[in-house]
Amino acid sequence: LTVPRPVLSVENKQTLFHQYRTLTVDMESAAVALAASQNHLPFFGMRVVCDPAKEAVSREISGRINPAGAIEILSLVSYLFQHPFLTAELLRLAKQYHTAMTALRRGWQVLVKQKFSFF
Repeated sequence: LTVPRPVLSVENKQTLFHQYRTLTVDMESAAVALAASQNHLPFFGMRVVCDPAKEAVSREISGRINPAGAIEILSLVSYLFQHPFLTAELLRLAKQYHTAMTALRRGWQVLVKQKFSFF
């Protein structure tokens, strides 16, 4: 399911699952697929999940990510000094991000390089 804003709470993730039976949510794939289609270009999407449905992402941390998807490091570090209790959540998210990126890399190698000979 593609949505216009991040889905951060467990409750909102559950609502989308019950309403649409969606297993994952993202914000970009549909727009990229539409642009590719409108320009008669092939499209292939491969995504991974960093924050599972059973875990929330606090607005305090997600608010430190700019519209381009980059972490605003100075803002985050400053906020963590003021609110050190968020360090555990940040470390959990960092580990999940690393796991997701490893899975994406592995998926690319298996599904694309080995299965599609045109690469």
